[in-house]
Amino acid sequence: AMATSHNRKYIGVCERLTDGGGQVTIFNAASEKRVRTLTHPDCKFFTALAFSIDSKFLVTVGCAPEYTLVYWNWYQNKVVASGRVNTQVKRVSFSPLDNVQLATSGPGLLKLWRLQENTLKGFNMVSGKAAMQSFADHTWAPGERLLAATENGDVLVIEQGELRGTIKSRLSGETINTIACYSSGFIIAGSEARMSVYEKNDAKDRSEDRELYHHFKTFKTSDSLGEINSLSLSPGEENLAVFFSSNQVAIFPIASVDILKEEQNHFQFLGSGFHAGAVTAISVCVRKPLVATCGADRSVRIWNYLDKTCEVCKTFP
Repeated sequence: AMATSHNRKYIGVCERLTDGGGQVTIFNAASEKRVRTLTHPDCKFFTALAFSIDSKFLVTVGCAPEYTLVYWNWYQNKVVASGRVNTQVKRVSFSPLDNVQLATSGPGLLKLWRLQENTLKGFNMVSGKAAMQSFADHTWAPGERLLAATENGDVLVIEQGELRGTIKSRLSGETINTIACYSSGFIIAGSEARMSVYEKNDAKDRSEDRELYHHFKTFKTSDSLGEINSLSLSPGEENLAVFFSSNQVAIFPIASVDILKEEQNHFQFLGSGFHAGAVTAISVCVRKPLVATCGADRSVRIWNYLDKTCEVCKTFP
């Protein structure tokens, strides 16, 4: 796992070591130099992390079975508080309004945590059948609203720690892997390389029985690239980075979503695509800046290592 600080100056990476241990390394994004290395005796290795909104603090999640939550003053390499979650955590995040408030989500887990007197205290945000769902991801919307996506396609709207409503998405029945919030609403994505965009309903026009969000558009790539595993929005909300299970990364022009047609493919892939599996062989051209690779995905690619692009790709049956 990795995370970028909100001031865009630092990158945190969860690393596995050759001896089986793990650490979190903080890099300076501009110089690419290592700034801090964090380890914790209760965490053999780390599975998730997030920076606070002011970039001064960091929260990490340890491995099974304890899934220890650790709140760091990372620049001073100091542990402020820690606590055991005791169930899998897929996502951890800071509230954008309060550095002492965290959220975690995972299978049967949707919990709010608060730092009080150097202790992390957890509170369930949902109860009953809703709490038994498998939460794939969550994201913070403006204000104190949190959106939690379940693996079966529902989106729960939480405000001030209480369930406000449930949105049945157009991807119901499919596997949902990720959710991202933007100024007009939110985006969910998952299996079959499909991505749905939802927009907020105007408060003036919203009746008591009308949902907080409505479906706007659903997009799908023209190629079979597996599932969409992650989404990341650019700071100015011009583009959306989309990561696929086949190791492909694409850019989607989210700023132009109003004029985009659903039946067309709007995903532009970085570097003309990448191998979807292990690289099994490599050969370097003597006279030209070219490298040939072949992989377990049955493809051969010719790369230009000066401009870092894939010039030729051939996939064999």
